[in-house]
Amino acid sequence: MILAIGLATLIADWHDQYGPIICVRFGSLKIIFLGSYEVVHELLEKRGSNYSSRPQFLADRVSNGLLPTFLPYAEKWKAHHRLHSSLLTLQASQQYQALQEVESLQLVWELLEPHADFAARFQRYASSQIFALAYGKRMPRGDEEQVRELDEIMAGILQGINLGNEVFPVLKYLPRPPSPDHPTSLLSTADLWYNIGALYEAGTDSTAILLEVFMLAMVLHPIAQRRAQHELDTVLGTTPRLPALTDLSSLPYTRALISELLRWRHPSPGGLHHATTAADFYRGFHIPGDTAVVANHFSADTDPALFPDPLAFEPERWLRNPGLPVSAFGFGRRACPGRYLGWNSVAIAVARLLWVYEIVPQRDRLGREVVPDPWDLTQGIGVRPRCVRARVRVRGGCIGVGERRGIVERAWEGLGGDVDLRELLGV
Repeated sequence: MILAIGLATLIADWHDQYGPIICVRFGSLKIIFLGSYEVVHELLEKRGSNYSSRPQFLADRVSNGLLPTFLPYAEKWKAHHRLHSSLLTLQASQQYQALQEVESLQLVWELLEPHADFAARFQRYASSQIFALAYGKRMPRGDEEQVRELDEIMAGILQGINLGNEVFPVLKYLPRPPSPDHPTSLLSTADLWYNIGALYEAGTDSTAILLEVFMLAMVLHPIAQRRAQHELDTVLGTTPRLPALTDLSSLPYTRALISELLRWRHPSPGGLHHATTAADFYRGFHIPGDTAVVANHFSADTDPALFPDPLAFEPERWLRNPGLPVSAFGFGRRACPGRYLGWNSVAIAVARLLWVYEIVPQRDRLGREVVPDPWDLTQGIGVRPRCVRARVRVRGGCIGVGERRGIVERAWEGLGGDVDLRELLGV
């Protein structure tokens, strides 16, 4: 089980009552929950070699033990992890920025259409870039059968194309021939497909959810929105172009706003189970071996020792203390290897949405603004705003509304609908 927001907040309440380490029984299942960043850091990171496995019940229930997300901490998972890491390093992620800028350009262009469904556009944006990296094909509409039926298309691709040449365009450039230390040496063909499928699974919903959270935050916090837009206008001035990922180093408030998004509403607030390999003792607690251990993201992200007024949306906290921990990508050896790719995906979309649009509440039939409930969230593995009552309109500022809209339209028309993935990815 993975905690929904309701149970995650209940566990957080229990941490407030009983301390940062609690044991909860769900029938015959015993789970130890960690409820402060200090404890999470001490156990899952400093003692990571003992806290990096997964409970057996997860591997048994999902994908017949093939999905690397749920594999135990053993040689096969390490082989998967080496392959993921080789494809998603900081340097490798820079190679994918051109694709992310094309996809984010399409996103802001699509939202020029009145009454565009931004949640569906966010899902297309996230799906298309991960699908392009994994399978060499963009999803320009977002309603393609491949997106809706990923399992079927994976089976079809497996039968019809060459793995080394078509899957993850940079995969074929890994050093050859395989050796015992090569990332793929312990992985079967099926393992490789699940490896790539795991990237798609991890990279789509989380990005789309965070962009919905961004819309919610901007509707509820217009002052933060205007401050970020002022920074963008100051840095870019009247330059007739959209912001690029290379501009982010000059946009400290925008970066702080993104960090606060990741903290304020984590896509999986309950966290994902780790498991101990051997028994351990910590602060007088005996933690048995082969036991599920969960870092409650909601508790870590609202730890008052690190985040005063933790429920507030306050990007300024990251400017006052740039060393605050970002927990959104997990902890220790099980942290998401795609964190650089994921950060860039959210960052370029946020920067461009802020540059192009003013994000305001929807209005009811009487013309009154409808302020959304910040806690009206779905329940499940991925926790997102249930319904973000927001609308976008092209903004003015140092560039007029018409000119700003024209910059987006000309940039999109300049692509001519012809996007060469090999050229974008430099392969």
